Amino acid sequence: MSGTALMSLGVRTMFAASAAMQTTGHNIANASVEGYSRQRVELESSKGQFTGAGFFGKGVDVVSVSRAYDEHLTREAAQTASQAAHDETRSEQLARLEQVFPMGESGLGYAAAQLFGAISDVANRPQDIPSRQVVLSRATELAARFNAAADQLDALQRGVNTDLNVGIGEVNGLAARIAEVNQQVAAMKGSGQTPNDLLDLRDQLVQRLSKLIPVSTVDAQDGSLSVFLSGGQRLVLSNQASVLMVGTDPANAAGSAIFMREPNGLRYLPPDEMFPSGSIGGLLRFQNTDLAQARTMRDGMAQALVDSVNTQMQAGLDLDGNPGAALFGISAATFRVGVTMTNPREFAAASASADNGNALALAALRDEPFVPGTVFGQAAGVTYRFTDAYATAMADIGVRVQSARTSSEISAAVAKTASETRSSTVGVNLDEEAAMLIQYQQSYQAAAKVLQIAQSVFETLLETAGR
Repeated sequence: MSGTALMSLGVRTMFAASAAMQTTGHNIANASVEGYSRQRVELESSKGQFTGAGFFGKGVDVVSVSRAYDEHLTREAAQTASQAAHDETRSEQLARLEQVFPMGESGLGYAAAQLFGAISDVANRPQDIPSRQVVLSRATELAARFNAAADQLDALQRGVNTDLNVGIGEVNGLAARIAEVNQQVAAMKGSGQTPNDLLDLRDQLVQRLSKLIPVSTVDAQDGSLSVFLSGGQRLVLSNQASVLMVGTDPANAAGSAIFMREPNGLRYLPPDEMFPSGSIGGLLRFQNTDLAQARTMRDGMAQALVDSVNTQMQAGLDLDGNPGAALFGISAATFRVGVTMTNPREFAAASASADNGNALALAALRDEPFVPGTVFGQAAGVTYRFTDAYATAMADIGVRVQSARTSSEISAAVAKTASETRSSTVGVNLDEEAAMLIQYQQSYQAAAKVLQIAQSVFETLLETAGR
């Protein structure tokens, strides 16, 4: 073998070792970068040179730099992360909702009991003005607690609306970025090599998108990645991204819904079909089920108590012998409860037969079932005492909170396992990279020795030829 051939072999070997060290260094530098996939230099033995004595090897060629990638694990990590985000978001919202129905003296049940207790005092002293004034004060307190609960529910709804707008803004930004990366990947398709870092970036963008909304992906021939919503609606196609927006829920004027902007207008995206997971799906589920049911319970209990008390009030006589008037009023627009009576003399404690007959009947409402079970999604005909109804409402929310918390813990553990499995398969192991770096260093040094010998051989040939 000539010195030139030996020198060429050494150069090829040094280049291959240098490329491997550069790639290994790149792996080490990105070991802590989320979503980074390990890269490897793919080497191939050069075609031998034929001679009469046989084929002599010409060294090694660098074919490409490949990326460790597992489609199944990547998809599983995205899907489990989407479900974990859904469950965590709903659990956080339910924890806030639980504050609307507090236990003990700050709850609606306690305020209602205080009202009926004050009415019992009037039944014992029907002519006593201070006792009647206490009834109005207790009624005002109960109305205030109903209204505070309504205010809290409205605040939760506003929070959901805000979070949905922020989340959809992130979705649009990620979709546009994926479309941009698609264009860059497609532009490099003609080189015959894969832009590994760009593919990692795109996978990471999809992973982040999955935490917001559930998506599926399909590889295109030009190297781009098409992204679809859960219901099959296109979100990203090649370098084009659709735009989502938040609008008023057709079924709930105070609530929000997601729409897709299309040339001919806005297309409504059904939440159960399009957003079964992801944090946005968790917000929509909380809004459409948990928050809606809580509002139904609050409004139903308020309406039942107001109707029962007012009906009984209007059956009695006030201190001046006039027909009884309503104690409470409910705003049709806001469903807020107010006390319509200001003069304690107007409290209808008397009946046609006794000056405390109606007060006794009003006090008896404490132990009478008048809240319909339909408020809690039960069959018609079932009724509850008010205190039992409030306990049922607290239990309903408590069960939802506990169930959501458990689901969140389980899905978070599953997502963590899926992420760790993917990382262990395609991620960077620093110990392994360090060992390989030493191996490539030794290879580089050996190749340098080959070059040194080749140079010596070449100089010897020159000296011999010059004699």
